[in-house]
Amino acid sequence: MNLPKLIVFDLDDTLILNKIDFVILWRELLKNYLGREIEYFEVVQAPSSTDRMFCEHFLKDENQIEECLAKLQTYYYESLDKFWLPEGVSELLSELKKSNVKLAIFSARDRETGEFLLKKFDLIGFFDSLVFTEDVSEQKPNPEGLKKLLQEFKTNTKDSLLVGNTKDDFEPANALDVEFFRVNWFRKGPNAWGNLNNRLFS
Repeated sequence: MNLPKLIVFDLDDTLILNKIDFVILWRELLKNYLGREIEYFEVVQAPSSTDRMFCEHFLKDENQIEECLAKLQTYYYESLDKFWLPEGVSELLSELKKSNVKLAIFSARDRETGEFLLKKFDLIGFFDSLVFTEDVSEQKPNPEGLKKLLQEFKTNTKDSLLVGNTKDDFEPANALDVEFFRVNWFRKGPNAWGNLNNRLFS
């Protein structure tokens, strides 16, 4: 068994899943500002690495952007029943901590809601460092956040692994020559976390 010294995890749809229909959510949120309901294709084609980036694509007034983001944050807090933890996540993180692997989060979510979700599911204690949108000047897929973590732990890229679920997670890993493991919870076949467990411990 040759475990990485550092494993960096994305948060949404990697560690924690949700059943929020973001197309419907964004259409409803933006309707009051734009005076119209945006089309489906506008939602899916808009830059969406972060919630702020998405808002700024449609809204130019800073007060409206901040108000929209505040409404979104309130929605997250009121929709905790839509978030859940996949089977096996806590157990795997616990095994990795016992093996002295450094664990970190690199997420496009804001720190307040990110930490809130990690605490809700009793995950925050597993992690040695957290990088959220406020901690970097360039968001995913820019590798700044991943580079920050590699420097923090003085870890060689060959001794590191990034676990995520989208192209925005793959690109920073690829840019820094860090191994990438894609988690896909929505594909038929073996449990995604079981596959990662096999990669690490077999």
